[in-house]
Amino acid sequence: MMFHQQKTIIMKKIFLFFSMLLAMGLSSACSNETEAEDDLSNTSWRLLGFCSMDSNELQSIQPENCDNCYVLTFSTDGIFSGRTASNKFEGAYSAEKGLFAILKCTTTKVGDIYDSDRFYTALLNSTHYSISDSQLKLFYNNKQNYLIFVQNENSIFLVCHGTVPDI
Repeated sequence: MMFHQQKTIIMKKIFLFFSMLLAMGLSSACSNETEAEDDLSNTSWRLLGFCSMDSNELQSIQPENCDNCYVLTFSTDGIFSGRTASNKFEGAYSAEKGLFAILKCTTTKVGDIYDSDRFYTALLNSTHYSISDSQLKLFYNNKQNYLIFVQNENSIFLVCHGTVPDI
């Protein structure tokens, strides 16, 4: 009788061990799926505006009703491109596990109007990002502020695949 009880306890422990392994395997599979969703590669975004973590209030960009203004497109090879209200820009970026950096950026800034300077400053100083509910947030100013974008289905990928000079 004692041998049967020990055998039952051992079988329960083995079952529990394999159940935990299965649960950990499923958990890691889910986390890999989440990381894939956070990938910026081959995505395009249109800026809605500037936000503050304190007030969580959206400051709309100017001009407000311009579907081709303040567009940001990321390719698979670490290259990005976009448009402000007046100009195109391009460069190199790094984005991994929520960390974000603009490595190089080239633009003329000739004739830039409205919120272009504020946009460039925020973009170049962004250090973190998150994607949820088809929105991209680029955080800057020690994560106290962020640019908020929506997915841009109408965009044409403007990415140039040449070398990007330093600024």
